Amino acid sequence: MVSEGSVLIVWTIYFVWISRNSFYFLYFVFALNIVAIICCYYLVESPRYLFGMEKFEECRKIMILIAKRNGVLDY
Repeated sequence: MVSEGSVLIVWTIYFVWISRNSFYFLYFVFALNIVAIICCYYLVESPRYLFGMEKFEECRKIMILIAKRNGVLDY
């Protein structure tokens, strides 16, 4: 959703002040979506949500993963 909203803003700026040619802009949008897909790979489910849904084992695994990513050694 963030990339979709950002594209609308950048689209307007691009066509008003930079160029009327859309091919370069479409390449930019494609690259932005690839970055969003890669970032989604590293996102994890919210521990608060998992705890609320009583998925305690998954919640524990996610908390350990988050602690490792934050560099916490004693968890």
